[in-house]
Amino acid sequence: MTESVRPAHSQPPLLSIPPAVPTVNRRRLEMIARDASHEFLVELAELFLRDVEERIRCLAGIIRSRDVTGAADAAHGVQSAATSLGVMRLRSLAASLEKHAEGEDWRRVELALERIQHEFSHVRQVLEEMRTLG
Repeated sequence: MTESVRPAHSQPPLLSIPPAVPTVNRRRLEMIARDASHEFLVELAELFLRDVEERIRCLAGIIRSRDVTGAADAAHGVQSAATSLGVMRLRSLAASLEKHAEGEDWRRVELALERIQHEFSHVRQVLEEMRTLG
């Protein structure tokens, strides 16, 4: 029986997120709509999109300045906002960026930012589709 051993110099994959992590936890959205209303959920989603878009824009500037504390704090803000609405992949990416910022691994921070920006575009599409399903 042979064991597969990773060479000592190899690193774990950059920003691995399990494929099972959904973009949006639809159960969370359904719960909000059921407990309040679909109109409230739509308003909440619109606020989320505006807020997080601005947070990501600010995060990019903070990263360019190599501000460790600022990058970690800004990423934590994105993570918190995403958690509140059930935006799970974005939450995971922001948590990863926060961790890499704290470790001053700027290569991974920049990669995480790119993934966050891409994922946010996808989140926007999902939330805008949800708006029309009322």
